[in-house]
Amino acid sequence: MSHIPEEILNHIFSYINKNPDRNSASLVCKTWYEVDSNSRHSVIIGNCYAVSPERVIKRFPAVKSLTIKGMPRVADASWVPRNWGGSVHNWVVGLANQCKDLEELRLKRMVVSDETLVLISTAFPNFKSLVLISCVGFSGNGLDAIATNCRFLEHLDLLKCNAGHDNGHWLSCFPESFTSLISLNFSCLRGAVNLVDLEKLVARCPNLRNLRLSKLVPLTTLSKIAMLAPQLVELGLGPPGFGPHGVPLHLVFGIELHGFGPHVAPQPVQLGIAPHVPPQLAAFGVGPHGFVPNVAPQPVELGIAPHVDPQLAALGVGPHGFVPNVAPQQVELGFAPHVAAQLAALGHEIAPQLVELGIQHRQSYATLFEALRNWKSIRSLSLSGSQATLLRLLPLSSICSKLISLDMSSLAQGYNSGFANFVKHCRKLQRLWITGSIGDGGLLIVSSTCKDLRDLRLFKSNPALVNGGATEEGLVAISKGCPLLHSLEFFCHQMTNAALITLSKNCPNITSFSLCIRESKKPDHVTSLPLDEGFGAIVQYCTGLRRLSLSGLLTDQVFLYIGMYGEKLEVLSATDAGDSDTGMLYVVNGCRNLRKLEFTDCPFGNTALLANVERYETMRCLYMSWCQVTLGGCKVLAKKVPSLNVEVINGQEEVEDYPDDRLRVKKLYVYRTLDGPRTDAPEHVWTL
Repeated sequence: MSHIPEEILNHIFSYINKNPDRNSASLVCKTWYEVDSNSRHSVIIGNCYAVSPERVIKRFPAVKSLTIKGMPRVADASWVPRNWGGSVHNWVVGLANQCKDLEELRLKRMVVSDETLVLISTAFPNFKSLVLISCVGFSGNGLDAIATNCRFLEHLDLLKCNAGHDNGHWLSCFPESFTSLISLNFSCLRGAVNLVDLEKLVARCPNLRNLRLSKLVPLTTLSKIAMLAPQLVELGLGPPGFGPHGVPLHLVFGIELHGFGPHVAPQPVQLGIAPHVPPQLAAFGVGPHGFVPNVAPQPVELGIAPHVDPQLAALGVGPHGFVPNVAPQQVELGFAPHVAAQLAALGHEIAPQLVELGIQHRQSYATLFEALRNWKSIRSLSLSGSQATLLRLLPLSSICSKLISLDMSSLAQGYNSGFANFVKHCRKLQRLWITGSIGDGGLLIVSSTCKDLRDLRLFKSNPALVNGGATEEGLVAISKGCPLLHSLEFFCHQMTNAALITLSKNCPNITSFSLCIRESKKPDHVTSLPLDEGFGAIVQYCTGLRRLSLSGLLTDQVFLYIGMYGEKLEVLSATDAGDSDTGMLYVVNGCRNLRKLEFTDCPFGNTALLANVERYETMRCLYMSWCQVTLGGCKVLAKKVPSLNVEVINGQEEVEDYPDDRLRVKKLYVYRTLDGPRTDAPEHVWTL
């Protein structure tokens, strides 16, 4: 191969985009190794402690896009203490000194300080993309620096992050000349939002395609955004727990716990509430003289008739009639004639929906409805909060028919009917995230409507819905109606082997399958047998399976099936499964492509841990929680394989206080490393 000119090799390598292919090519010879080293622009680090920043920078000096993962995946389930580690600061310092051309940084489950964000914003002049997933440690001050200094920023995505103090000032830090934004996601932020700055930013970014808003963005602003950015492809509406307009109900009415603040006094006036206060509002702490005077002109400007229906008397509104010649549904809302005519033009179906939404922002809903109806490019929608009513508000025929991705995993319980009517129009869906509260009935509708579905995630629902959650019947329906499934995450309260076997035969293209039964050791609820045969069929018939998460009553037999048929399996997670060490040995010896292995409350001890220690050098990590492993076994593993970092995580206690090596460890985290033990482990994490 050495006779091929370097220019031709560089051209050939420019067509190799996938990192695994690059890895294989770099092993051919030294020349190919060097070409890959100098031409690879995208690098993924699966564990920030597996290799040092200096080694990565020396190996890939031309890196422009870097992805780094910190805490193990189980940290998402709070199984790893928050102060475990995973700071990205040393990485950014190294990159700032050696890789000035860095354009993209993706961080997952890492500690990101404001100091780090400031350094990112100043060290890389062409920086374009910052994606933080499940990260902690930063606040609005760090975002201020990113917005101020990153002149070419295209992506700013904050997903499931736990940010500190945020006053919303960062939105105003984008320069007036800034127009490059393509994706903006700040749905996880809890701070105030400067609505004017948000609207200006959206208006001057013509290439903005993805936008996910926080919980404090009201419906009035959303209506404006829909008109300012008709090119949006993906829209997300804040996290759960808030009212129909993205704000708490008491703020919708302009009410604080002890009366009106100086900035909210006009709001009740805008709602057409009379100067006196009804008894119903006394519970909110509003005094008898809490409203500003001269309310008559303002409700008229908002389209509220001068005389209001007796039905609204409870809110302190006058007791007389309505303007004549208005449609009955609109008369009930107290609309003035010109507003009634506007709503009538939208179609007969909107008035009853507005009745359910209340009166306080009816014009805003009408404006939003019109804007969404003309939204031609929307393809992905994320709804969250407690608003089932939004499902009935949106213009179904124009929005749903275009959607290929729908995320409703954060919606509150009790919106099944709205979901059914909504999803019936989503015939092009390829990805659907929802909670198990839709039950088997909702899954039946999905299976009959979404024939092109590829990714379905059914998340945990209210434990009280024992009879309303999903069961094996819903799984069978999905398998029959959605044969193109590649990824399935299914939360239910009962399952059978027959249903799992049916799934394996109807959906052989599944590459990722996760089953979570509410009771971890629940057997086949029809035969009372373990679910070994069902999962055995999954690994046997789904030949491309790469990720598998087990649940239910399981014996060593299921691990025998996994070791026999899981040739391509890369990630395996099991809780309270197996009978003995033999189960773990089946997997470790049989699954040659295994990268991650996670066991919780399984009867696996030192024998299984130490039987084939060489395998751990080819894996990314092993995580064992509340198993039968002892401190002595962990020490033997660390001594046998020096290239492994063996970490014992023991809550808030110091591991050195263990009286002897026979005591079981609470949590064990094992991963390969090229640079030895880390130096930033807290006291309750002992690196052997």
